Amino acid sequence: MKNGKKQETIENLMVVSQNVRRLRGSISQADFAKMVGISRATVHRIESLRNFEVVNLFKIADALKLRRYDLVLTDDERALLQGCIDAPIGSFKEVLKKEIVAELKKELPNGLFRKLPKEKKAD
Repeated sequence: MKNGKKQETIENLMVVSQNVRRLRGSISQADFAKMVGISRATVHRIESLRNFEVVNLFKIADALKLRRYDLVLTDDERALLQGCIDAPIGSFKEVLKKEIVAELKKELPNGLFRKLPKEKKAD
């Protein structure tokens, strides 16, 4: 393995290790392992940058109801991705809301729509 590729692999393993440690929090490796359905030794291998099977990351992600790729993202990548996801969802919600309001105005008898209670804004 070339030096640059080896360094990239180590950096990627460090990201995975940090993410698993963060998810585990103050829970022991043994308890975390039971919770996600892998062995304590596997948790230790992941956290200490040793070889492990990728299927174990899938088990962790699935058990914690995460997207499988979340475990390999840095904080910056996760924030960037979340921003890309939130913007279209927010826009979609606004478009959908306008369409629903337009349909309600068509369907409800004249003037009744204005008498419906207004949606409270979240603080």
